Amino acid sequence: TSFMDMPNCKPQTTTLELVEQKCEIAEKKSLANYSFYLGATKDNIAEIKKIDKRNICGVKLFMGSSTGNMLVDETEKLSEIFAESPVIIATHNEDTDIINQNAERLKSELGEDIPVKYHPAIRSEEACYRSTAKAVELAKKHNAKLHVMHISTAKELSLFDNKKPLSEKRITAETCPQ
Repeated sequence: TSFMDMPNCKPQTTTLELVEQKCEIAEKKSLANYSFYLGATKDNIAEIKKIDKRNICGVKLFMGSSTGNMLVDETEKLSEIFAESPVIIATHNEDTDIINQNAERLKSELGEDIPVKYHPAIRSEEACYRSTAKAVELAKKHNAKLHVMHISTAKELSLFDNKKPLSEKRITAETCPQ
């Protein structure tokens, strides 16, 4: 069994030093195979450039709502990450502007305490699609390896090529059944 640990924890794993600390703990305690993602931020491109492919499984990139300072949604910063990452970029895709607009519209209709059943209306198909389309576009432009995590809409599937064998793909995706 294996695990690949995500960086959106406390403390966030956004430096190579913090990844190394996690590796030291895992080396002593883990009975499973392990690896760690380095979390992308708007200002840690120097860390991303220094990644040793043998030690880090990928860069986790939150292109939509995130905790702390891990939201990266500016095209210039995204382009730099896609151009410079020596490892696969695993993305969480939602367009924050669309999410905020949807939330404001629903707040004006329903009040501040929006019922949870409106979650899909806030984090809408278009919010997911637009962000995923941007990630695919940037990956193609920079010939980067991209894995889109937890696709949640059928519309997003149109962005992926199912013709090549998996071993030749540079852009992949998955979904969670729940």
